[in-house]
Amino acid sequence: MIGLTHHGQLLGFDTRVSRPVWNVTNPCQKGVVTSMCVDEQNGNWVVVGTESGYFILWDVRFELNVNEFKHPANLPVAHLYTSDGCRSRIFATYLHHDEVSEWDLETSCRTNVIWTSDTPPLSYPTQVSADRRPILTLCQYGGSEDSMGSILAGDDSGTIQHWNLQSTAESTVISSFDFKPNSVFK
Repeated sequence: MIGLTHHGQLLGFDTRVSRPVWNVTNPCQKGVVTSMCVDEQNGNWVVVGTESGYFILWDVRFELNVNEFKHPANLPVAHLYTSDGCRSRIFATYLHHDEVSEWDLETSCRTNVIWTSDTPPLSYPTQVSADRRPILTLCQYGGSEDSMGSILAGDDSGTIQHWNLQSTAESTVISSFDFKPNSVFK
């Protein structure tokens, strides 16, 4: 079992022992840790996201920080999720922005972006509008080595969106109090 403290320490627990069996500290200069996800298949790695837009990859077998990379617009990371299709990829959502991005942990590259904002894709205004609805929860299903599957995502306005990652034309808003017919998958 892996835990995270508000001081940025990752703790490894063995249920047979009454205290952590290992701990590592995230670099404080990278910002406060806001999210974490764990390799669900083997438990070999943990990625943490920070308020400064950093992603920090830890190899928990050796307790080593093996990679660090940053969002190009320094967006604060809200949530991290493992990808169903590829073991070395994660999805990230961001505070105050309508972006879901997929990152390859091996190359530190952003490989896909889901953009739901009315602003032009990959534009990051310095002033964030108060009516922005960041993605708060995300679930990928149907993903495999050959297919990315689909994503369901929800925001704090009650909107639930379905994104077909293979065919963007089949993506749609499932439920919303404030439905906008021009909501598109970009």
